[in-house]
Amino acid sequence: ELFRLPLVQRMRQLCTRVVALTNDLFSFEKEVLWHGNPNNFVHVLRMNQGLGLEEAVYAALDLINADTDAFIACEEALLASRLTDPRVLAYVEGMKAWIRGNVHWSLVTGRYSSPTSPFPELRR
Repeated sequence: ELFRLPLVQRMRQLCTRVVALTNDLFSFEKEVLWHGNPNNFVHVLRMNQGLGLEEAVYAALDLINADTDAFIACEEALLASRLTDPRVLAYVEGMKAWIRGNVHWSLVTGRYSSPTSPFPELRR
């Protein structure tokens, strides 16, 4: 019942979208430029809104940042509600770890690194 609370469900939706969209940033070169896969958020923004790569990346970042801010606001609201069930708090910590872990893993594993990456952080 606790995990069906609207606030917890909203946090789960936001977390999932942040992870998915962040992954699309990291995987853009591999998915779109190398493999021609059109199922990438940055690519969709470019095609549907006629944006250049830099504009599409910034649009994606704006959405990721807005979702991250909304996630943090939901967490603050959850804590302010005095809902301190350890299962819910552990679940929230798990979602935060997933967000952080996705970014860390994408940066350090080399999976998305290449000398031709459009993102300097991924050039190796």
